[in-house]
Amino acid sequence: MQDLGIRYYVKWILQWRHKGLPDYLACIEQWRQLDPAAASDEQLLSGVRALTIADVMYWFRVRRVVGVSKFLEMQLNIFLRKYPPESGSTTIVGDSGMFIGGFTSKTAQAQADLAAIAKQIRAEEKLYKLVVVTPAERLLDTLRKNTDGRPVIEEIEHYLDKYGHMVYTLDYAEPTPADAPLPVLMSLKALVQGTGYDPIARQTESARKREASVKEASKLFGPLQRWKFRWRLWLARYYCRHREEALFFIGAAWAVLRPLALELGRRLVEVGTLASADDVFYLTSEELEEAIQARKEEQALPDYIQKAADQRELREARKRIHPPGKIPPEAGGETPETQILNEEGSDTLKGFAVSRGQVTAEASVIISPADFANMKPGSILVCEMVTPAWTQLFPLAKGLVTDIGGMHAHGSIVAREYGIPAVMGTGNITKRIVSGQLITVDGDAGTVALLQS
Repeated sequence: MQDLGIRYYVKWILQWRHKGLPDYLACIEQWRQLDPAAASDEQLLSGVRALTIADVMYWFRVRRVVGVSKFLEMQLNIFLRKYPPESGSTTIVGDSGMFIGGFTSKTAQAQADLAAIAKQIRAEEKLYKLVVVTPAERLLDTLRKNTDGRPVIEEIEHYLDKYGHMVYTLDYAEPTPADAPLPVLMSLKALVQGTGYDPIARQTESARKREASVKEASKLFGPLQRWKFRWRLWLARYYCRHREEALFFIGAAWAVLRPLALELGRRLVEVGTLASADDVFYLTSEELEEAIQARKEEQALPDYIQKAADQRELREARKRIHPPGKIPPEAGGETPETQILNEEGSDTLKGFAVSRGQVTAEASVIISPADFANMKPGSILVCEMVTPAWTQLFPLAKGLVTDIGGMHAHGSIVAREYGIPAVMGTGNITKRIVSGQLITVDGDAGTVALLQS
């Protein structure tokens, strides 16, 4: 590892930490002060534009942090493949996932805070019974209306204020957890009923196992290789911490942007330019400028109703396009794959082994936040990919399988922290199986067996 490269990595981290993140949060706070109902149409659109640009600029900084973290973890993997530690005649095959993690992150803290709320609920018998019998969809309203729920409702609302920005997808047309808190409430109920994991105990145990693996591997290296292993491990861990924090704030602007956009959309519905407030997400800023001008003149632009409908349809069609494993697809060298193409008729799908262990259980196929209510506790979460907000479903899951992702993906890190077997990058498992189907996830071999057709 050249010193020049390390200096650049440190520079990029400092740029994100001391420039990118503070500027992003300052912009969010600036527009948070604007009351959507009292703002002019022009102010609403200005806020949407400013927050969109701020989010793009933040991502520009974050992509370097993410890239450095992935590169350094890849370097550790390359080292482990080239110099595998040996015990007698047995080679200990290792990967970076065995050794990275076990550190406190904001995503992990979110689960610890939710567990603390669950503990508070379990301590009060009436409150416990109320939460257990109330469907997650009605839990917030029920707690607000019931005197037994008042001690905890403020804690839940504070939790959503603090963590509700974590995005489900990289599209601000989708509601945030603060807007649609169902998966948070499902996780809370699971923790209250004891069907979820204890995040603090889980993280402690994961860290213990990880440090034991590091010590065991270190003993099996010679002096020089041991130093090289420790050095690469330290770099990978250090930058992984920054990466997870950087990703935690992705989409933080959307919790402020969406109310501004929806208020503008509501006004355009009143004048007859749009059919629903969220049509605003399917028009360009230039079209919105024209719509605002027309509203000033008390006129409607009814053609925009069809434009928005066409864009909705196009968006849904684009969702059905299967992305390539690499961009460009013919990229070679050390460019990491994000999926493996499996034969259509095979009952065993190959993927990337990202979190060790084996589990057999029913699958819960979850394609979008709209499906979160279908996540069955104790099942295997099967989805296209994982973003930070999807980790709210992890306390309900016994395993994880995705279409897209690899060893260095966010979902891989979280799966290892939860201690659940995971295989990522199977290509099309969400198209091959249905919820309730029995599958076996082998996080050691990187395979998923389809036990029922």
